[in-house]
Amino acid sequence: MTDSNEQLIVSNVDGILMVSGELDAHSAPRLIDALSHIDGNNAVVDMSGVEFVDSSGLRVLIDAHQAAEALGGRFIIRRPSATVTRLFDISGVADYLHIVAD
Repeated sequence: MTDSNEQLIVSNVDGILMVSGELDAHSAPRLIDALSHIDGNNAVVDMSGVEFVDSSGLRVLIDAHQAAEALGGRFIIRRPSATVTRLFDISGVADYLHIVAD
């Protein structure tokens, strides 16, 4: 098993969280930590580099969406990879989450 720090890379580039790698039960805490350092009620997460998301990772995204909405903000998922887009479609959350293709 690989180290969770190697599985998921999260960096803040001009206020946008750039996420790449695998978002799963082992690496999800890294994204949770990065989200906790976002100022305000709005967050943008670019998921163009994400290759895999399991149910734990999906739960983190839904929780972040719900937390932002509860505070009157917005959680935006930007440029999800084809794999992530397919997961959103299959799981039925594509119309629930705020997804921006570009």
